[in-house]
Amino acid sequence: MQQSQAEHGHCFWIMEDKAEGAIIGFCGPRRGRHVGTPIHGALELGWRLASSHWGKGYAKEAAAATVQWCRKHRPLDGRLIAYTVPGNSASRGLMTALGMQRQPNMDFDHPDLPSGHPLRRHITYTLEHPA
Repeated sequence: MQQSQAEHGHCFWIMEDKAEGAIIGFCGPRRGRHVGTPIHGALELGWRLASSHWGKGYAKEAAAATVQWCRKHRPLDGRLIAYTVPGNSASRGLMTALGMQRQPNMDFDHPDLPSGHPLRRHITYTLEHPA
């Protein structure tokens, strides 16, 4: 993440629970890393949260703040992408809540996972944003 921050001015940033002072996850933009996939090089919106903090609105708050940051600091990218496994209804719901649209033509198999792995297939959403 430090390398991405240094090279691009952004990365997946740490999320902290202010009340506890504990790291609870990450959220932010980074460049799609998976060579040979439709997301390679695209501006990706990603997040991950400790399960003990699911359902509290933290991911939505952080993802919405990241969208606003990208509109201000990365307007030339024109869009954000996000992806998840088909069964992750919470992430799919968040993508939809952010105004992202499902893009079946951009779905891909994760190149780091073997054929038959239950988490290999990924579905993609995009959010177009004005310059």
